[in-house]
Amino acid sequence: MVIIIDKFRALPNAVKGILFFVLLTRMTYFMVWPFIAIILSSEYNLSPVEVGLMMTASAYISFMVGVYGGVLSDIYQRRIVIVIGCLIAVSAYATLGFASDPVTFSLGLVLVGISYSFIDAPSKAIGSDLLEGTDLREFSLQARYFFVNIAAVSGPLIGLMAGLNAQKFTFYVTAISYIPF
Repeated sequence: MVIIIDKFRALPNAVKGILFFVLLTRMTYFMVWPFIAIILSSEYNLSPVEVGLMMTASAYISFMVGVYGGVLSDIYQRRIVIVIGCLIAVSAYATLGFASDPVTFSLGLVLVGISYSFIDAPSKAIGSDLLEGTDLREFSLQARYFFVNIAAVSGPLIGLMAGLNAQKFTFYVTAISYIPF
């Protein structure tokens, strides 16, 4: 345990900040994502197939745009690409919050996918750029994976315990979490 704490202390503040905001934004993301199917079926009367297609399209677009997010972060400053991704994320989750029809909600889901691809790869690359030693670089990526897993487990539970499950208000909480990132 002492070794882990020492390694974490050895990380640059920028990497620690990225890890913290990965935890925060992924936690709020997982507060809303499991309940999207409920919202789509209860508020918009969509079938399970339609819900699945909408969510699959979002993931597919994230995958396809992810290549460009990584390339853009190599061409331009990584932080600029992350800021653009965060701005897209804020608008994406706000769009999901105020959506009154399935088309607007679909647009929000697509923007969520795009924002993820502009944030994830460049933030990993910043950690790799700032860390010279292979040992610390591996540790930061493992810590990131650990924080994402913590967020994936705790996000839905926090949303459920706070009564935020399947409520559109939660999308605004998620949008706000990207502002300080």
